[in-house]
Amino acid sequence: MATGPISSCTVKLRARKRGIGRGARAAAAAGKRRLLVRLRLTSYGRRLLEDHLGGVRAVVRATGTASRGTRTAAARTRAILAVEHFTTPPGSWIPNQAVFTRAGKRFVHGLRGKLIAVSSARCDGYAAKAPARRGNGWVVSLDRARVMCRSLRRLGVTVKRTSFGHGNRDPVASNTSESHRAENRRVEVTLRHRQSPLVLR
Repeated sequence: MATGPISSCTVKLRARKRGIGRGARAAAAAGKRRLLVRLRLTSYGRRLLEDHLGGVRAVVRATGTASRGTRTAAARTRAILAVEHFTTPPGSWIPNQAVFTRAGKRFVHGLRGKLIAVSSARCDGYAAKAPARRGNGWVVSLDRARVMCRSLRRLGVTVKRTSFGHGNRDPVASNTSESHRAENRRVEVTLRHRQSPLVLR
């Protein structure tokens, strides 16, 4: 805090004319000019951010108490979940290959501009039902994860990216029809994001 040692701080986060999160913290010891305040999302705020990959535009307002009085700062920002998840939609992968279909390519193209402040990315690949003699789909699932992570690199995610293959484990559908197998051919992506400080002056 630029005005002196901080004793307490309250932070409110608003988006779309509604409060989506807030937090407060008191300093454990005197003399500190920095105080990390963790925000707790409202149920509306969590639903909103879970439905919007890359977050939403928001306003953050912080009120801090220091030795020279109370200071308030507000800033426009983008509210993003600390950890985001998304999955390639059904029909994104050609059967038995680590190659995007046209629908898969459109999905990846639609990610442009939504991968913001990413600090790390993890891609977990899965396959539809496959026989043991073909490794239960392990190779193609790993290759799909690697293809997805390379696509993130082309979209500007230059930080650490890790790929894992899970074969035909953990299916999300029964594999009894082609539409169900298309659901099981997928890559689940986990993004972690950097945190940005707000300075009170």
